[in-house]
Amino acid sequence: MPYEVCIIQKGYYIVTEGSDLSARCTCTLIKGKKNVIVNTMTGWDASVLAEGLVRYDMEPKRISYVVCTNGSLCYTGTNYMFKDSIHIVGHSIQNKNTFLPEPFSEGKPFNIDGEDLQVIPTPGHTLNDVSVLVKTAKGIVAITGDLFIRGEDVENEYYWLTSRSECPFLQRNNRQVVLSKAKFIIPGYGLMFEVTPEMKKSVHKHREPFQPDKELMSQLGIFGTPSPPDQTETQKMDFSC
Repeated sequence: MPYEVCIIQKGYYIVTEGSDLSARCTCTLIKGKKNVIVNTMTGWDASVLAEGLVRYDMEPKRISYVVCTNGSLCYTGTNYMFKDSIHIVGHSIQNKNTFLPEPFSEGKPFNIDGEDLQVIPTPGHTLNDVSVLVKTAKGIVAITGDLFIRGEDVENEYYWLTSRSECPFLQRNNRQVVLSKAKFIIPGYGLMFEVTPEMKKSVHKHREPFQPDKELMSQLGIFGTPSPPDQTETQKMDFSC
């Protein structure tokens, strides 16, 4: 049977006037042959996660894998709830006190359930970022963490280029890889969105090596004052269990 994807908690990412950051990541449950939690939010979100599991008829001991797309505190805070699970945090794979070999450094996926459910390396925001690809009845869903901050950053690079990317060149390349593979994307801090044909065409917009144009650089504040994009939220999609 195809896997089901359930949103435990929709995330948000807000920069305040004082340049403080208020954020909570999107937490996702994958249900099927192997049950997986992706990004467990902060250490203050245990009750939110516990309530979400109950809502989808799940309990921690039934979770096979916990995947955190990188080691950020906002992604790993309640991993301790899943003591019977194998944990994948960025490029680290751990089962209790045993660290398992990881394929990501060689550019290879870690298959949880063959090609139906796999973790792939998507470095860029950090050099150890990973994403989850899962086959569902509606197509492949990519759960990407910081590779995509929110749906709007497909069209407006302001969002992810200003989110402290360690290697924008790698991040752009891996965004293109995921756009070419996925039907839906769950970003690090926002609503799930559908990958349109126009988005897939955008894969070919940039040629290597990337040369940013003056308009983009002005928006990033290099030639002028940054102007944040429209904060309107994308329409919610009915894709939960």
